[in-house]
Amino acid sequence: MKNLWITLFVTFLAVQSGVAVFNPPDQFWYHVQYNDKYYEWDSATGDSVPKMYDRFRKRKHVEELDDLPVLKHKFGPPPDIPEFYHFSQKWDACEDVFNDKNVNEGSCDASWAILPASMLSDRLCIESNGSKTSRLSAEDILACCSECATEQNDCGGGVVQKVFQFWMGQGIVSGAHYNKSEGCMPYSKSSFVDQKSSKCELRCTNPKFRTSYKRDKHFGSLSYRLPNDELQIQVEIIKHGPVVAEMTVYEDLLYYSEGVYEHVVGEKIGTEVVKIIGWNSQESVTAQTDDDRVNYWTVVTSWGDEWGRNGVFKIVRGTNQCGIESKVRAGRRFPWLDKDEYLEIRAPPSPRSAERRSLLVAPIWFIIMPVINSVVLI
Repeated sequence: MKNLWITLFVTFLAVQSGVAVFNPPDQFWYHVQYNDKYYEWDSATGDSVPKMYDRFRKRKHVEELDDLPVLKHKFGPPPDIPEFYHFSQKWDACEDVFNDKNVNEGSCDASWAILPASMLSDRLCIESNGSKTSRLSAEDILACCSECATEQNDCGGGVVQKVFQFWMGQGIVSGAHYNKSEGCMPYSKSSFVDQKSSKCELRCTNPKFRTSYKRDKHFGSLSYRLPNDELQIQVEIIKHGPVVAEMTVYEDLLYYSEGVYEHVVGEKIGTEVVKIIGWNSQESVTAQTDDDRVNYWTVVTSWGDEWGRNGVFKIVRGTNQCGIESKVRAGRRFPWLDKDEYLEIRAPPSPRSAERRSLLVAPIWFIIMPVINSVVLI
Protein backbone atom coordinates (compact mmCIF):
# COMPACT_ATOMS: atom_id res chain seq x y z
CA MET A 1 0.00 0.00 0.00
CA LYS A 2 2.85 2.35 0.82
CA ASN A 3 4.39 2.07 -2.64
CA LEU A 4 0.98 2.39 -4.27
CA TRP A 5 0.27 5.59 -2.32
CA ILE A 6 3.63 7.07 -3.24
CA THR A 7 3.22 6.15 -6.90
CA LEU A 8 -0.20 7.79 -7.03
CA PHE A 9 1.13 10.86 -5.25
CA VAL A 10 4.10 11.14 -7.61
CA THR A 11 1.84 10.71 -10.62
CA PHE A 12 -0.44 13.46 -9.31
CA LEU A 13 2.51 15.83 -8.89
CA ALA A 14 3.75 15.01 -12.36
CA VAL A 15 0.40 15.71 -13.96
CA GLN A 16 0.06 18.98 -12.06
CA SER A 17 3.54 20.15 -13.02
CA GLY A 18 3.40 18.86 -16.58
CA VAL A 19 6.60 16.80 -16.33
CA ALA A 20 7.38 13.10 -16.56
CA VAL A 21 6.77 10.87 -13.55
CA PHE A 22 10.51 10.33 -13.27
CA ASN A 23 12.91 12.84 -14.68
CA PRO A 24 16.26 12.35 -12.97
CA PRO A 25 17.63 14.04 -11.10
CA ASP A 26 15.45 17.11 -10.42
CA GLN A 27 12.06 15.47 -10.25
CA PHE A 28 13.38 12.59 -8.16
CA TRP A 29 15.07 14.94 -5.71
CA TYR A 30 11.84 16.83 -5.26
CA HIS A 31 9.99 13.65 -4.27
CA VAL A 32 12.75 12.54 -1.90
CA GLN A 33 13.15 15.86 -0.15
CA TYR A 34 9.47 16.33 0.56
CA ASN A 35 8.40 12.72 1.09
CA ASP A 36 11.32 11.13 2.92
CA LYS A 37 9.09 9.97 5.76
CA TYR A 38 7.70 7.38 3.34
CA TYR A 39 11.13 5.94 2.49
CA GLU A 40 13.37 3.51 4.35
CA TRP A 41 16.42 4.82 2.49
CA ASP A 42 18.24 8.03 1.71
CA SER A 43 19.45 9.19 -1.66
CA ALA A 44 22.40 11.06 -3.07
CA THR A 45 23.76 11.96 -6.46
CA GLY A 46 27.28 11.70 -7.77
CA ASP A 47 29.41 11.74 -10.88
CA SER A 48 28.86 8.02 -11.46
CA VAL A 49 25.06 8.21 -11.77
CA PRO A 50 24.85 9.57 -15.35
CA LYS A 51 27.45 7.02 -16.51
CA MET A 52 25.55 4.16 -14.86
CA TYR A 53 22.26 5.33 -16.33
CA ASP A 54 23.81 5.55 -19.80
CA ARG A 55 25.32 2.07 -19.45
CA PHE A 56 21.95 0.53 -18.65
CA ARG A 57 20.35 2.42 -21.52
CA LYS A 58 22.88 1.05 -24.02
CA ARG A 59 23.05 -2.51 -22.70
CA LYS A 60 21.76 -5.34 -24.82
CA HIS A 61 19.35 -7.11 -22.49
CA VAL A 62 18.82 -10.84 -22.80
CA GLU A 63 16.64 -13.19 -20.83
CA GLU A 64 18.80 -15.32 -18.53
CA LEU A 65 18.71 -19.07 -18.96
CA ASP A 66 16.86 -20.70 -16.08
CA ASP A 67 17.46 -24.44 -16.45
CA LEU A 68 20.00 -25.07 -13.71
CA PRO A 69 18.87 -27.71 -11.21
CA VAL A 70 17.29 -26.36 -8.04
CA LEU A 71 19.07 -27.17 -4.79
CA LYS A 72 16.87 -27.49 -1.72
CA HIS A 73 17.72 -27.85 1.95
CA LYS A 74 15.58 -30.30 3.89
CA PHE A 75 14.25 -29.13 7.24
CA GLY A 76 12.76 -30.95 10.19
CA PRO A 77 12.08 -28.29 12.76
CA PRO A 78 12.68 -24.79 11.36
CA PRO A 79 16.41 -24.04 11.54
CA ASP A 80 17.73 -21.52 14.02
CA ILE A 81 18.61 -18.50 11.88
CA PRO A 82 20.50 -15.65 13.56
CA GLU A 83 18.97 -12.18 13.34
CA PHE A 84 22.30 -10.83 12.08
CA TYR A 85 24.71 -12.66 9.79
CA HIS A 86 27.73 -11.74 7.69
CA PHE A 87 29.42 -14.59 5.87
CA SER A 88 32.95 -13.56 6.90
CA GLN A 89 32.27 -14.22 10.60
CA LYS A 90 32.32 -18.00 10.17
CA TRP A 91 35.53 -18.86 8.27
CA ASP A 92 38.51 -17.17 9.94
CA ALA A 93 41.03 -18.89 7.66
CA CYS A 94 39.60 -17.03 4.67
CA GLU A 95 39.64 -13.56 6.19
CA ASP A 96 42.16 -12.21 3.66
CA VAL A 97 40.14 -13.57 0.72
CA PHE A 98 36.90 -12.13 2.07
CA ASN A 99 38.49 -8.71 2.48
CA ASP A 100 37.71 -8.01 -1.17
CA LYS A 101 37.77 -4.22 -1.40
CA ASN A 102 37.05 -1.96 -4.36
CA VAL A 103 34.89 -4.27 -6.45
CA ASN A 104 34.66 -1.89 -9.39
CA GLU A 105 33.83 -2.76 -13.00
CA GLY A 106 34.90 0.66 -14.27
CA SER A 107 33.62 1.41 -17.76
CA CYS A 108 32.87 -2.24 -18.51
CA ASP A 109 29.36 -3.61 -17.95
CA ALA A 110 30.78 -6.66 -16.19
CA SER A 111 28.81 -7.47 -13.03
CA TRP A 112 27.80 -10.78 -14.69
CA ALA A 113 31.51 -11.80 -14.64
CA ILE A 114 32.94 -9.93 -11.63
CA LEU A 115 30.47 -11.02 -8.96
CA PRO A 116 30.24 -14.73 -9.90
CA ALA A 117 34.07 -14.76 -9.90
CA SER A 118 34.04 -13.10 -6.48
CA MET A 119 31.47 -15.52 -5.09
CA LEU A 120 33.31 -18.56 -6.44
CA SER A 121 36.55 -17.22 -4.93
CA ASP A 122 34.88 -17.05 -1.53
CA ARG A 123 33.61 -20.59 -1.89
CA LEU A 124 36.92 -21.93 -3.19
CA CYS A 125 38.53 -20.82 0.06
CA ILE A 126 35.63 -22.09 2.18
CA GLU A 127 35.61 -25.56 0.59
CA SER A 128 39.38 -25.88 0.94
CA ASN A 129 39.31 -24.81 4.61
CA GLY A 130 41.51 -21.85 3.81
CA SER A 131 44.17 -23.66 1.78
CA LYS A 132 43.16 -22.10 -1.56
CA THR A 133 43.10 -18.33 -1.34
CA SER A 134 43.27 -17.29 -5.00
CA ARG A 135 40.84 -14.69 -6.28
CA LEU A 136 39.33 -15.91 -9.54
CA SER A 137 39.73 -13.69 -12.58
CA ALA A 138 36.77 -11.81 -14.02
CA GLU A 139 39.05 -10.81 -16.90
CA ASP A 140 39.51 -14.48 -17.87
CA ILE A 141 35.72 -14.78 -18.13
CA LEU A 142 35.39 -11.54 -20.11
CA ALA A 143 38.20 -12.36 -22.50
CA CYS A 144 37.90 -16.10 -22.99
CA CYS A 145 34.25 -17.06 -22.46
CA SER A 146 32.95 -16.15 -25.90
CA GLU A 147 29.56 -17.73 -25.20
CA CYS A 148 29.06 -15.74 -22.00
CA ALA A 149 28.89 -12.25 -23.47
CA THR A 150 25.85 -10.78 -25.16
CA GLU A 151 27.98 -8.45 -27.30
CA GLN A 152 31.27 -8.96 -29.11
CA ASN A 153 33.35 -6.62 -26.93
CA ASP A 154 32.27 -8.49 -23.75
CA CYS A 155 31.51 -5.23 -21.91
CA GLY A 156 27.87 -5.00 -22.92
CA GLY A 157 26.43 -7.57 -20.52
CA GLY A 158 26.52 -11.33 -20.23
CA VAL A 159 24.81 -14.49 -19.00
CA VAL A 160 25.61 -15.82 -15.51
CA GLN A 161 24.63 -19.40 -16.29
CA LYS A 162 27.19 -19.43 -19.10
CA VAL A 163 29.82 -18.30 -16.58
CA PHE A 164 29.12 -21.39 -14.49
CA GLN A 165 29.44 -23.58 -17.59
CA PHE A 166 32.78 -21.93 -18.41
CA TRP A 167 34.00 -22.48 -14.85
CA MET A 168 33.08 -26.17 -14.94
CA GLY A 169 34.27 -26.79 -18.50
CA GLN A 170 37.34 -24.64 -19.07
CA GLY A 171 38.15 -23.39 -15.60
CA ILE A 172 38.98 -19.86 -14.42
CA VAL A 173 42.49 -18.60 -13.66
CA SER A 174 43.38 -16.34 -10.75
CA GLY A 175 43.36 -12.56 -10.98
CA ALA A 176 42.82 -9.47 -8.87
CA HIS A 177 41.02 -6.18 -9.42
CA TYR A 178 42.24 -3.40 -11.68
CA ASN A 179 45.65 -1.93 -10.80
CA LYS A 180 46.63 -4.91 -8.65
CA SER A 181 49.44 -7.16 -9.88
CA GLU A 182 48.05 -10.32 -8.34
CA GLY A 183 47.20 -13.62 -9.95
CA CYS A 184 47.45 -14.77 -13.54
CA MET A 185 45.06 -12.34 -15.20
CA PRO A 186 44.09 -9.20 -13.23
CA TYR A 187 41.26 -6.94 -14.38
CA SER A 188 42.71 -5.06 -17.35
CA LYS A 189 42.98 -1.38 -18.16
CA SER A 190 41.22 -2.22 -21.42
CA SER A 191 38.13 -3.35 -19.49
CA PHE A 192 38.25 -0.78 -16.70
CA VAL A 193 38.98 2.28 -18.85
CA ASP A 194 38.35 1.49 -22.51
CA GLN A 195 35.14 -0.58 -22.17
CA LYS A 196 36.63 -3.50 -24.08
CA SER A 197 38.06 -6.64 -22.54
CA SER A 198 41.53 -7.89 -23.40
CA LYS A 199 42.02 -10.55 -26.08
CA CYS A 200 41.96 -14.20 -25.09
CA GLU A 201 45.53 -15.39 -25.62
CA LEU A 202 45.52 -18.33 -23.16
CA ARG A 203 48.41 -16.89 -21.23
CA CYS A 204 48.88 -14.99 -17.99
CA THR A 205 48.94 -11.22 -18.48
CA ASN A 206 50.67 -10.55 -15.15
CA PRO A 207 54.46 -10.80 -15.80
CA LYS A 208 55.11 -11.30 -12.07
CA PHE A 209 52.97 -14.44 -11.93
CA ARG A 210 55.10 -17.60 -12.28
CA THR A 211 52.46 -20.27 -12.93
CA SER A 212 51.27 -20.98 -16.47
CA TYR A 213 47.76 -20.13 -17.61
CA LYS A 214 46.89 -23.80 -18.06
CA ARG A 215 48.20 -24.90 -14.66
CA ASP A 216 46.46 -22.03 -12.89
CA LYS A 217 42.95 -23.01 -13.99
CA HIS A 218 40.44 -23.61 -11.16
CA PHE A 219 37.49 -25.89 -11.94
CA GLY A 220 34.09 -26.42 -10.40
CA SER A 221 31.81 -29.44 -10.42
CA LEU A 222 28.37 -28.19 -9.40
CA SER A 223 26.16 -25.20 -10.17
CA TYR A 224 22.53 -24.69 -9.20
CA ARG A 225 19.70 -22.32 -8.44
CA LEU A 226 18.01 -21.82 -5.10
CA PRO A 227 14.25 -21.60 -4.55
CA ASN A 228 12.54 -18.25 -4.21
CA ASP A 229 12.55 -18.72 -0.46
CA GLU A 230 14.18 -16.51 2.18
CA LEU A 231 14.94 -19.38 4.55
CA GLN A 232 16.51 -21.55 1.83
CA ILE A 233 18.81 -18.70 0.80
CA GLN A 234 19.82 -18.00 4.40
CA VAL A 235 20.68 -21.64 5.09
CA GLU A 236 22.73 -21.83 1.89
CA ILE A 237 24.78 -18.77 2.86
CA ILE A 238 25.37 -20.05 6.40
CA LYS A 239 26.49 -23.48 5.20
CA HIS A 240 28.38 -22.68 2.01
CA GLY A 241 29.00 -18.94 1.65
CA PRO A 242 27.69 -16.05 -0.48
CA VAL A 243 25.39 -16.39 -3.46
CA VAL A 244 24.83 -14.30 -6.58
CA ALA A 245 21.44 -12.95 -7.59
CA GLU A 246 20.02 -11.22 -10.62
CA MET A 247 17.75 -8.31 -9.71
CA THR A 248 15.67 -5.77 -11.60
CA VAL A 249 17.14 -2.27 -11.51
CA TYR A 250 14.86 0.77 -11.42
CA GLU A 251 16.00 4.33 -11.89
CA ASP A 252 15.76 5.23 -8.22
CA LEU A 253 18.37 2.62 -7.19
CA LEU A 254 21.08 4.65 -8.95
CA TYR A 255 20.53 7.41 -6.36
CA TYR A 256 20.71 5.14 -3.30
CA SER A 257 22.93 6.40 -0.48
CA GLU A 258 22.08 4.46 2.69
CA GLY A 259 19.23 2.74 4.49
CA VAL A 260 17.13 -0.21 3.34
CA TYR A 261 16.29 0.11 -0.35
CA GLU A 262 12.81 -0.55 -1.67
CA HIS A 263 11.73 0.51 -5.14
CA VAL A 264 9.65 3.68 -4.96
CA VAL A 265 9.61 5.55 -8.24
CA GLY A 266 11.13 5.34 -11.70
CA GLU A 267 11.11 3.00 -14.64
CA LYS A 268 12.83 -0.36 -15.03
CA ILE A 269 16.15 0.20 -16.76
CA GLY A 270 17.55 -3.32 -16.76
CA THR A 271 18.84 -6.12 -14.58
CA GLU A 272 22.05 -6.45 -12.58
CA VAL A 273 24.02 -9.27 -10.98
CA VAL A 274 24.83 -8.75 -7.29
CA LYS A 275 26.30 -10.81 -4.44
CA ILE A 276 24.33 -11.46 -1.25
CA ILE A 277 26.70 -11.77 1.73
CA GLY A 278 24.39 -11.64 4.75
CA TRP A 279 21.38 -10.06 6.41
CA ASN A 280 20.14 -8.06 9.39
CA SER A 281 17.24 -5.87 10.45
CA GLN A 282 16.90 -2.32 11.69
CA GLU A 283 14.29 -0.04 13.16
CA SER A 284 11.82 1.10 10.54
CA VAL A 285 11.85 4.85 9.97
CA THR A 286 8.35 4.73 8.46
CA ALA A 287 6.70 2.64 11.18
CA GLN A 288 4.14 3.86 13.66
CA THR A 289 5.82 2.20 16.66
CA ASP A 290 9.43 1.75 17.80
CA ASP A 291 9.03 -2.04 17.78
CA ASP A 292 8.58 -2.27 14.01
CA ARG A 293 11.71 -3.38 12.18
CA VAL A 294 12.57 -3.83 8.54
CA ASN A 295 14.48 -6.95 7.45
CA TYR A 296 17.14 -6.65 4.76
CA TRP A 297 19.81 -8.44 2.77
CA THR A 298 23.38 -7.08 2.68
CA VAL A 299 24.36 -6.91 -0.97
CA VAL A 300 27.61 -6.19 -2.85
CA THR A 301 27.63 -4.52 -6.27
CA SER A 302 30.41 -3.99 -8.82
CA TRP A 303 29.76 -0.24 -8.96
CA GLY A 304 32.77 0.86 -6.92
CA ASP A 305 33.11 2.59 -3.56
CA GLU A 306 31.64 5.90 -4.73
CA TRP A 307 28.15 4.40 -4.87
CA GLY A 308 26.07 3.41 -1.83
CA ARG A 309 28.14 2.41 1.18
CA ASN A 310 31.44 1.60 -0.54
CA GLY A 311 29.57 -0.32 -3.22
CA VAL A 312 27.37 -2.18 -0.70
CA PHE A 313 23.66 -1.64 -0.07
CA LYS A 314 20.74 -3.02 1.91
CA ILE A 315 17.52 -4.21 0.29
CA VAL A 316 14.25 -5.36 1.82
CA ARG A 317 14.38 -9.09 2.61
CA GLY A 318 11.64 -11.71 2.35
CA THR A 319 9.40 -10.04 -0.23
CA ASN A 320 11.41 -10.75 -3.41
CA GLN A 321 12.04 -7.04 -3.76
CA CYS A 322 13.09 -6.27 -7.35
CA GLY A 323 13.14 -10.04 -7.96
CA ILE A 324 16.33 -10.48 -5.94
CA GLU A 325 15.18 -13.76 -4.35
CA SER A 326 13.84 -15.38 -7.52
CA LYS A 327 17.12 -15.81 -9.44
CA VAL A 328 19.72 -16.82 -6.87
CA ARG A 329 22.59 -19.00 -8.09
CA ALA A 330 25.67 -20.62 -6.60
CA GLY A 331 28.32 -23.21 -7.35
CA ARG A 332 30.75 -25.54 -5.62
CA ARG A 333 34.15 -26.98 -6.36
CA PHE A 334 33.08 -30.50 -5.44
CA PRO A 335 29.95 -32.27 -6.71
CA TRP A 336 28.70 -33.97 -3.59
CA LEU A 337 25.81 -32.72 -1.46
CA ASP A 338 25.23 -32.69 2.27
CA LYS A 339 22.87 -35.34 3.61
CA ASP A 340 20.11 -32.77 4.11
CA GLU A 341 20.32 -31.38 0.57
CA TYR A 342 18.94 -32.58 -2.74
CA LEU A 343 18.79 -31.43 -6.35
CA GLU A 344 15.50 -31.07 -8.15
CA ILE A 345 16.32 -31.91 -11.76
CA ARG A 346 13.97 -30.72 -14.46
CA ALA A 347 12.69 -32.97 -17.24
CA PRO A 348 15.31 -33.81 -19.91
CA PRO A 349 15.50 -31.06 -22.57
CA SER A 350 14.98 -31.43 -26.28
CA PRO A 351 17.71 -33.41 -28.12
CA ARG A 352 18.15 -30.39 -30.36
CA SER A 353 19.53 -28.31 -27.52
CA ALA A 354 23.23 -29.13 -27.20
CA GLU A 355 23.58 -26.32 -24.74
CA ARG A 356 21.11 -27.86 -22.33
CA ARG A 357 22.51 -31.34 -22.83
CA SER A 358 25.85 -30.03 -21.61
CA LEU A 359 24.27 -29.15 -18.28
CA LEU A 360 23.29 -32.78 -17.74
CA VAL A 361 26.73 -34.24 -18.45
CA ALA A 362 28.72 -31.45 -16.81
CA PRO A 363 28.57 -32.73 -13.20
CA ILE A 364 29.87 -36.18 -14.29
CA TRP A 365 32.51 -34.82 -16.63
CA PHE A 366 33.96 -32.42 -14.11
CA ILE A 367 34.37 -35.09 -11.47
CA ILE A 368 37.01 -36.72 -13.69
CA MET A 369 38.35 -33.46 -15.14
CA PRO A 370 40.87 -32.77 -12.32
CA VAL A 371 42.22 -36.33 -12.70
CA ILE A 372 42.73 -35.86 -16.45
CA ASN A 373 44.40 -32.53 -15.88
CA SER A 374 46.80 -33.94 -13.32
CA VAL A 375 47.81 -36.76 -15.70
CA VAL A 376 48.41 -34.32 -18.57
CA LEU A 377 50.47 -32.01 -16.37
CA ILE A 378 52.64 -34.87 -15.12
